[in-house]
Amino acid sequence: MQMVPNQVEAATASTTLNRTMAVADLPSTLASICADAVDDDKAGVDLAKPISVYLSRYGEPTAFNCFILDQSDSAKIYLSLTCLAVFDGGSPGSFAVTSTLLKACLNLSNKDTLSTIAQVFGRFGPPSDSPYYLRVLL
Repeated sequence: MQMVPNQVEAATASTTLNRTMAVADLPSTLASICADAVDDDKAGVDLAKPISVYLSRYGEPTAFNCFILDQSDSAKIYLSLTCLAVFDGGSPGSFAVTSTLLKACLNLSNKDTLSTIAQVFGRFGPPSDSPYYLRVLL
């Protein structure tokens, strides 16, 4: 997000949520945090359910990074990066979830920004509305 200059807006927020829940409810909680991060802007797709289904496959997630691109407005690309870390809360079923959110908006009417995006990412057609997942193993 920081490679493209002249952002229309950018914001970073960090919060820690302390919740008591069953381990099985952890994926849906993380998914709702990610979906809520974009709902404040212009989410055109309900993302909580597909993210929750994806996370449920991996048992008890301890960390999750969710990067969402939304171009519901053809003149702008909204970006949201949510980084979540889960810690044991000290008692059974108690978890602390630390959430760091970075938001930015790319103004495509700015020719310099559009040129930089094309140089970094190339040109391609829009994807379908289905969410895509990327898993990186290091």
